[in-house]
Amino acid sequence: MTNYGQSNSFIIDNVFYLKVVDAQLAFNKNDKGEVAGVTLLQGGREVTGKRIE
Repeated sequence: MTNYGQSNSFIIDNVFYLKVVDAQLAFNKNDKGEVAGVTLLQGGREVTGKRIE
């Protein structure tokens, strides 16, 4: 678990947890281990976005 001095969030593995709302951001990696996108998990929904350059 990593805490960057912000009491409103924390990270475990590749998931960023928000404390102010019930939501998580999961960073999706490709076969090379690079972040290829992110998935927002909130209110029973999953919204995925692809990384853009």
